[in-house]
Amino acid sequence: MGISEMSCEIAKILNSIALEYDNSDVKVIAKQASLEIDVAGTIGPFEAGREADMKLWVARELAVTGIVKFREEDSITPAALNKIHWRETLQGGMQIVQLPQFFYPKLRNLLSELREQSRNEPTKIQEYQKAIHLSQDIITCRLKKIVNLASAPAQTNNILGNLTKEEQALYKISRNAVDEWRKNILSI
Repeated sequence: MGISEMSCEIAKILNSIALEYDNSDVKVIAKQASLEIDVAGTIGPFEAGREADMKLWVARELAVTGIVKFREEDSITPAALNKIHWRETLQGGMQIVQLPQFFYPKLRNLLSELREQSRNEPTKIQEYQKAIHLSQDIITCRLKKIVNLASAPAQTNNILGNLTKEEQALYKISRNAVDEWRKNILSI
């Protein structure tokens, strides 16, 4: 598999994960009372302060209109990012910390929110820059571990189970590339 094929494969996998994330079920809290709303089916009515279940893409639209808000525990906050960074960089060798489900899409959401806030509030610039730095550290640390795993003997599901779906795809492609390289480098 050439570089362009690997790029296409990774792009397809990442798009598939993003679609899965957008269609995942989330719990939101109604900010105000509202009658039923027809969005690809009927949702509601909403009672202010009550939780409701819906697809993420629907929740985003309703959040923009001010009808609902996301629960903090379902997203990645700067404090949670700090904790993940601390746990990930503390682990040595091939130990990989399990990340929350849909970590990378949630991380992109956090960074996007912080970037937007920093445009309106100059005091948020430092928080945004710190989140970028922590994110890059986490990704670099995990990437090194994935490359090490891909070039080592076959791994158990126990170790690979802590990888996110995006990382599992990267591991699989890297593993195949390493195996192909080994096969070709030793052929006579």
